[in-house]
Amino acid sequence: MYQRIKDNTDLLARMKLPISDKQYLHVYIWKTNEAMRLNYDFDGGFAAAYCSVTFTKRKFGEIHLVEDKFGGGIFAHELQHFVLHWLYEYGLPDDDYDKEQICLMVGNMTNKFWTWFYKNNINERGN
Repeated sequence: MYQRIKDNTDLLARMKLPISDKQYLHVYIWKTNEAMRLNYDFDGGFAAAYCSVTFTKRKFGEIHLVEDKFGGGIFAHELQHFVLHWLYEYGLPDDDYDKEQICLMVGNMTNKFWTWFYKNNINERGN
């Protein structure tokens, strides 16, 4: 069940990841699986999740990650859930130019996340 108000006790970091000028994802990095589950309850023993948000037009969704349990592949996997949600909402474009724009959007989001991650030493915070 989605928790709109988070318990930030075991939150390592949070990022507002721009999708466009008007929309964004929140990316949460939790210290433990238990902290993530407290704030986003789902079935399974996963250390990451994507959650779509339907109550607002600006915040499109959330990515939840657990410290020391994710890397480029896990982040890409969760971002792919966002892409599928995005395509479901807006449809698959017909022309190559618009398809390329989606690829550029996702590439930019990936770059922004990892730049933020390393610039803010997120990888060293919990140690």
